[in-house]
Amino acid sequence: MIGENKDILIDKLGFSSNTFNVIKKYNISNLGELMQLSIEEILGIDSIDKYVAVEILDVIKKSILGEIETDLNLEAEINDVVLEKNVNFNKHNNTTQEKKIKVLHYLDETTISEDVHDTLFYDSNGFIMNDIDVNDMRMSARATGALLRNKYMTAKSIVNTDYKDFLEVKGMGAGTREEILNKLKEIICIQYKADEHSHLIDLYSNRIKEDIKINCPDLDDAIYSNQVKVIVYKNRDLLESDIEMVWGNRNLLNKIFSDVSIFKLFENYICSLLQETAIVPMDTLKKMLPFGLCSSDIFMEIIEKLKAQDKVDYTDDGLQYHLLTVQDYTDRMEEGNQKTALMCRLKGMTLEETGSIIGITRERVRQITKKAIENMPKLREDDFKYWFENYDITKEEFKNIFSLSEESFNYLKGTYKKGSKGLEELLNDEHISGTIAQKAVKEMYKYCVVIGGEYIPIKREAIIRKLLEINYSDQECTISEYYQLYMDFLKMNGLENVERLLYPTERAFEARMDDQCYVLSKYGHRIRYYNMQEYDLDRLFAELGFDSFQNMEISTLKLFNVYPELMEEFNIMDEYELHNIIKKNIDKLPINLSLGRMPFISIGESDREQQTVEFLYRVAPIEFYAFGKAYEEEFGVKSETALANFTPFINKYYNNGMFSVDYKIMSDAEYKIMGNKLIKDFYFIEDIENIYMETFPKGDKEKVNPYTLKTMGFQVYIDYVIKNTYPNGEEYFKALLLKDEITDLDMFDRRIKYNQNFAGVLEGMRINCDILEFEKNKYLTYGSFSEKAPDISQEDLKQYAFDAAQYDNEEFFSIKSIRKNGFTSKLDKLGYDDWFYGALLRGNKEIRYSKVGGGFLFSHIGRQFTRADFFLFIMKKLKKIDIMEFIEFIQEEYGLNFDRYDITPIIGQSSMYYDSKREKIYMNKEVYYDDI
Repeated sequence: MIGENKDILIDKLGFSSNTFNVIKKYNISNLGELMQLSIEEILGIDSIDKYVAVEILDVIKKSILGEIETDLNLEAEINDVVLEKNVNFNKHNNTTQEKKIKVLHYLDETTISEDVHDTLFYDSNGFIMNDIDVNDMRMSARATGALLRNKYMTAKSIVNTDYKDFLEVKGMGAGTREEILNKLKEIICIQYKADEHSHLIDLYSNRIKEDIKINCPDLDDAIYSNQVKVIVYKNRDLLESDIEMVWGNRNLLNKIFSDVSIFKLFENYICSLLQETAIVPMDTLKKMLPFGLCSSDIFMEIIEKLKAQDKVDYTDDGLQYHLLTVQDYTDRMEEGNQKTALMCRLKGMTLEETGSIIGITRERVRQITKKAIENMPKLREDDFKYWFENYDITKEEFKNIFSLSEESFNYLKGTYKKGSKGLEELLNDEHISGTIAQKAVKEMYKYCVVIGGEYIPIKREAIIRKLLEINYSDQECTISEYYQLYMDFLKMNGLENVERLLYPTERAFEARMDDQCYVLSKYGHRIRYYNMQEYDLDRLFAELGFDSFQNMEISTLKLFNVYPELMEEFNIMDEYELHNIIKKNIDKLPINLSLGRMPFISIGESDREQQTVEFLYRVAPIEFYAFGKAYEEEFGVKSETALANFTPFINKYYNNGMFSVDYKIMSDAEYKIMGNKLIKDFYFIEDIENIYMETFPKGDKEKVNPYTLKTMGFQVYIDYVIKNTYPNGEEYFKALLLKDEITDLDMFDRRIKYNQNFAGVLEGMRINCDILEFEKNKYLTYGSFSEKAPDISQEDLKQYAFDAAQYDNEEFFSIKSIRKNGFTSKLDKLGYDDWFYGALLRGNKEIRYSKVGGGFLFSHIGRQFTRADFFLFIMKKLKKIDIMEFIEFIQEEYGLNFDRYDITPIIGQSSMYYDSKREKIYMNKEVYYDDI
C-alpha cells in the first residue's frame, strides 16, 4: 500500500494552502518524498509553525496507518512529540507549553500565549453571537453531517475541543476538516483579557448599549450587544479615562456605527421609522435614535445611502420614506385599456369621455379603473389622505398647499371622501407642518383684508371685531357711527356687494353687536371695544363686595364711585360699562344677583318701595332735593332719577318742600338701657336695630331712628352713626386708620371697606403717605415707620414714586425689573418686600398700574392696560417661548407669578398664538408658521 501511495502528488493530499506552499518551497512533489523526512526534519523546516507540522504528520500518519504502525510506532511518536508535549514549532525556541492544543489554538496561535476572555461568532447577517448552531454555519452537507454525527452541535463546542480529538473525528476527511477549520477562521471573534482596559471597555460598552436600548426599545439588544463590546475592545486604544467624554469621542463612535452589521441594523431601523410617519423632521428623527449615532459622522452616511438607494426622500420639512407617485405608477403599467382608462381619469376626464377614447362603455371604464386603483401599492399621494378626508377646500387651494399635480389631486378625489373643515381650521390643525402652514397662509391671504397691519379673514364677525378694536378701544361711539364706519370699510375694499358681509338693517347690526362678548353697550346706543378675556374678572367681582348690598337695589354707579381705583385698573369708564360687564358674566357671580334696566342691579331679594320708605326714615326730616342727593350717595341712583321715579312711594311724607316722618320714641327705660349698650364710637344702623331687638324682643324696631340716635349723642349718616366726639365721619375714619401701628384691612367689617367715605379717606392718606401699605391690605402708620427710619420723610417716599417711574422708558416695568436694570434708592435699605415699594409707586398718577400675578405691574403706555398688552410686550422681544419658560421669565424679570391656565385663554383672545401640542407661545401666527 505504501508503494502504491508514494506517487500521489502533493496537491492531491488535501493540504491547506499554507501547508501546501511550505512543502512546495522545499521542492517536495509527492507523498513518497515527503515520507522520507523524519519527524525531527519536519519540525526543523525553517519558519514552520506548529499547525503546518501537525497537518504534515497527520497526512503521513493516515497514509501508512495500519501497515507499518507497529514497526515504526509512528502514531505514538507523533502524539508524544507534538501533541502531548505541545512543542513550540519555532526551531530557535524549543520550550514547551503546559497547555494542550485545542482547535481554538490552531485557528489563532495568539490564543496560546495570551489569555482568552471569550470566543464569539459572526452569524450569517454579520452580527456577533455568543455561539452559533452548526446548522447555521453555512457549510456543505458533508461537513455539517460529520459534525452532528459526532455530537458537535455548535461552533463553540468545536473550538473548545482538543485538536488531537478533532483530528480523530470519524468519517471526516482532510477536505472536510479543512472546510470546517476555514469556516471557523472566517466566523470566529476572539476577545482577549486586557487588564488595563477591561474596566473602561465595560463602561464604554454599557453606556453605548444603554443609549441604544433607551432610544430604540424595539431593537433586540441581543442583536447588537456583543457587537458593540467587540468593537469597543478592538478599538480600546481610543478609550479615554473619563467615561463622560464618550459622546465626544467621534473616532470611537464612527468605528462602532460604521461596522457593517450595525450600519445595516440602523439602515433598516430608520426605514421602519419613516414608514410609520409621512414626514419626519431631521431633528425629530435624531430624537428617535441613539445619541451616539447622531453624534457620529455615520448618521448622515446612513441617510445619504438610503437616499442614493431611493429608500428615502428629502422634503422641506424633513425626511420621508420613498414611495411612488401615481404618475410613477402609471408610467410603469403595461400598455392597455386599464392604463389608458386610469390616465384619462387622473387627468380629470369623465367616464363617458374616457370610454369614447378607448371604445368601451362608461360602466366598463368604472370597473377597470376601480380594479387598477385596488391593485396599486401605497403611493405618495396616500400621505395626504388625512388632509383630504378632513378638509373641504378648493382643488386649487389643495394643490397649492400640498404641491400636488392635477393627477395627484384627482387620485385623492377618486379614492377618498372629502372632509368638511375650512381653510382657517386647517391652519390650527395640530398635524400641520411649517411648509404646509406657510402655503396655507398664502392661500388664506387671498381671502383676507388688512386692518391695522393684520390679515383679517373676509368674514363679517372678524372684520367687525377688528375695526372696533382698532378705532374704539379707548373711546366710545354710537351704533350708527360704527355701522357707517363698517359700511364705508366694505365699500373702500370693494366688498359692499358681498351679501354674507351685510346686515339687513342697522337695528339688526345693533342686536348682533349687543350680543358680542367684546362689546360694551352703553346708555344712548353707544358702544366700546372691551376684550373681557384679557381681564381677571373673577378678581373684579370678588373685590366689588356685592354681599354688602344684600337685599338692596342699587345702581352700578354706587360701585363705580366706591371703587375708583378698581375701575381704573379694569379700564371701566362708567357705570353703564360696569353694568354690561356684569350682565355678560352673570354666571361667574358668586351671589344671587338680578339685572334691572341699565344701570340697576338687585342683590338678593329687594323691594324698591320698601327700600325708599326705610331710607326716608333714616334721613328725615330732609328737603326734597337733598333726599335725591342722599339717595344717590347711598344707592348710586342718580338724584334726578330717584326724585322722578321713587318719590311717589313717599309722597304722603312730603309737605312744604320737606319730607318728614313721625318718629317713634323709645321709653325712658329703653333709652337708658340702649344708651348703656351703645358705648362704641361707630355703629352701622342695622347693627343698632339688631341690638335693640335682642334686648327688647317685643319692641318696635322703628324706634331706632335718626331722632333717637341723635339724642343718644350720635351723628347720623345714611347707614351708620358716629359719636359726636368726632367732627365728622372723615375724621373718625382717619382716627381709625391711625389707631394702631399696623392696620389689617382684612380684619375690618366688609361694610366699612365698601363705604364710599372710608374708601376716599383711605386713598387720600395713602397718597399723602400718612399710612404705608407694606403687604396686601396691611398698613403701617408713618409715625411708626419714622421711628424705625427717622431719616426718611414723607417727601422722600413721594419722591421715590417719581424717581422709580422715570427710571426707564420700558412700556411695562415692576419694582423688580427696574432694580435688575440698575435702579437704586436710599429706601432700599428698609428691606421691605416689593409690595411696599410698589404701593408707593402707584401713588404716581403719571403712570398706570395693575395688581396682577401677586404684585404690582406698571406701564408708561398712557392708557389702562390689560394682561394681554403685557404679554404681547414680552413676546415682541422673545418671539417664541415654551409656556413654562414664559412663566419663569416673568417671575425672574418682573417678580410676578402667573398660572398657565390663566395665560392660555388670554393668548387665545389676542393676536398672539399658543400651540397647545408643543405648549409654546408665539408673538403671532406668522412666527408660529415659520417655526413649525
